[in-house]
Amino acid sequence: IFFRLFCHMKPRTSNVARFMSGVLSNFNRKPTTVNVVDCSRRPLTQEEMAEYVYGETPTVLKGLVNHFPMNRWSIDYFGHLDNGETSPIVSIARNTVEQSASVMEDMPLRDFFAYLESMNTDEGEDIPTCSSSEVPPLIDPKKYMYCNEEQALITTHFPVLWEELQHIRQIYPKRLIQEYSLWIGPKGSVTGLHADHDYNSLVQCQGRKTMIFIPRDEEDLVYPSKKFDPGASLSYVDLRCPKHNQIHYPNLQHATPSLAYLEPGDVICIPRKWYHFVVCTEGPSLSVTLHCNSVGMKAREVLQKVGHYFGIHGWTEDGCTCHNADGGRR
Repeated sequence: IFFRLFCHMKPRTSNVARFMSGVLSNFNRKPTTVNVVDCSRRPLTQEEMAEYVYGETPTVLKGLVNHFPMNRWSIDYFGHLDNGETSPIVSIARNTVEQSASVMEDMPLRDFFAYLESMNTDEGEDIPTCSSSEVPPLIDPKKYMYCNEEQALITTHFPVLWEELQHIRQIYPKRLIQEYSLWIGPKGSVTGLHADHDYNSLVQCQGRKTMIFIPRDEEDLVYPSKKFDPGASLSYVDLRCPKHNQIHYPNLQHATPSLAYLEPGDVICIPRKWYHFVVCTEGPSLSVTLHCNSVGMKAREVLQKVGHYFGIHGWTEDGCTCHNADGGRR
């Protein structure tokens, strides 16, 4: 009995801490924390927001969302609205498409919510990393599925939530073209190392995330891949695989990591071409990303998509994030 009590009283490292310790072992340098601005007392003006959207370093705007009527942005409310006979079909990633061969499928949103309810990873279970020096992590594709959808899903099927989103949209620079993406996943779901080509903000509505950033001038240290994504540059490096990276990507250890911690109500502004890695540390997680493009940036993206669609751009041996590895279209 006394032995059991002793074991129970011993401090235990949380599964999130173990995961982050493994990921950060990729680097020789101790990580810093990104800039954090307390927005709990008042919302930002459009001029203030522009300073962070166009900023040179990532910035967390703590509590900014709480000034806007977005209290219905929760997975429960999505489920409440998705109660018709026909559930909208969403795209589900079954692996980390940024580094792995893309494995995606279409699924009714109602079925994906049922999957989230079946997950029970918040207590006691480790977020997986890879201990092998030769093989990237083999993570159960049925366990860490991720839903990523563009704004058409919100405008078409959830107009009430789209109306709420317009309030925070008003403080963004008007001259930029604004587009939205929806991200839903369980604890342990990951967005692999990549750098967006546009000005990007992530609004954290539910759950918690941790992000790791690498400055844009250290791109050579993260081994850019040839895999095509119309809005981002990708990396060969999977940060969950430190032993593998030490052998195959040795320059990664010299990169300068910085960390951001997001909780509900936070917004993070991500500068263009900063590489970042995202993990959901408390789930389920619901986030919205707001992509801001100039006319020229958007035109370039559209031309790339058209060229890719007709097979004249972005077809390499590394594949793409918009087609399955077997050739099926996302």
